[in-house]
Amino acid sequence: MSKRADFELFELSAWNSTYAGDIDTLAEPSKFDYWIGPSRQWQDMIASRVALSNEPLVRKGIGDDICSNSWDCSYVLNFVAPGYKCEKLASGIDSKVQSLGQSTPPFNTSVLAPSGDMVYHAMNDLGEYGDSQIPSDDLGFPKQSPPFPKNLGAFRTEPIMWIGYCTVENYSKSQPNWDDVEGWHTAYTPVIFGCEHYEVDYTIQFNYIGGVQSHMVQNRDYLRKVVNTTLTSEMDPDRRLNDRTKAVPEENYVYPSDVGEYRLTGAYHSLGYALRRIFKRTTTMPRYDVQSKLLLTPLIDRLDYLLVKNLPEAIVQMYENMIISLLAEPSINVVSWASNGEPSGAAKGGPSTNYPCQKQRYTNVFEYNKVQLLAVYAASIALATAAVILRLQAYREEGRMRDMKPSSIIAASRASELHELGVK
Repeated sequence: MSKRADFELFELSAWNSTYAGDIDTLAEPSKFDYWIGPSRQWQDMIASRVALSNEPLVRKGIGDDICSNSWDCSYVLNFVAPGYKCEKLASGIDSKVQSLGQSTPPFNTSVLAPSGDMVYHAMNDLGEYGDSQIPSDDLGFPKQSPPFPKNLGAFRTEPIMWIGYCTVENYSKSQPNWDDVEGWHTAYTPVIFGCEHYEVDYTIQFNYIGGVQSHMVQNRDYLRKVVNTTLTSEMDPDRRLNDRTKAVPEENYVYPSDVGEYRLTGAYHSLGYALRRIFKRTTTMPRYDVQSKLLLTPLIDRLDYLLVKNLPEAIVQMYENMIISLLAEPSINVVSWASNGEPSGAAKGGPSTNYPCQKQRYTNVFEYNKVQLLAVYAASIALATAAVILRLQAYREEGRMRDMKPSSIIAASRASELHELGVK
């Protein structure tokens, strides 16, 4: 459990329970919590907002909080979080689609233009954790009595993002929208790729210039798959389950009884679920029928509703923007603030979390040459002294001081000789 903060915290996931009271999983194996979906706060407050701009969320005033007012700074942060690893599997008309590890893509280039009528096709929910794991009442408690099915609530596999899309040579030019339009058969190049969900060790440099945050991923070390299994076409033999997904090897399932690993996997699954939801479904020609939430993102153009050419890299980047946005939300359980040193989670910190910060700012600096400075001052004093002497000499000759009124100036300008002014 995480430490309470001065405000309400929320989690990345929502949970059901097999029992209404307090739970001690070790003492009572039939009483446990199990994942039912990502939290609305994560999905709507963070993930959806990032997708709309494809920029990480930034907490207001974060530059001043970290760097101090009028300072720029940068630091390198190292942390472990989920990430997607994408691999191109096919490119070109009628090209053979390669397997992704032991997994076979569920479609080929024939569904994509010019052979098919789609310019985007994604299947991101094969093997997805079932919304309903077991028949339950209105409060989410199982209707059946223990012992429950062995695989109730288990993370059996992590869905692969299978995506096909079309690229064109010139994205600023309108493209043919059907096979009877000239250029249809040469305009589009179908591409298929797959993305798998990993646990990643990130090294990211954060920069704050003029109070504006930016970041650069320096390194990604892919540690392990979130769930290291391969989906099969078979079904779980236990008919009491609503979700009968089956994957191999079964010993790599993540069970609710392993609370620490299960909660971590649940958080990773919630993060990935939000991304997969944005990219699933299709875009069909000739009506430019965009069925996915990509219509709301900057990754799709408004001319022909095609996806960006470097879509695999864009997916990785959008997911990383979502992950980085967690740092901007103080009500997430996993965030700790440096201002008071009090963690909201279970991490203890220490030397490994002391990250050096480089600060700099621009100031106006004047460098004076002593000889030149003295020479200028001496010349200025000499000129001022000469002006005073000349003024006194004029006063001695005229016998009085002339004022600087406009009438006096006009009179002086009209006089043929200056000495005439003294006698008037």
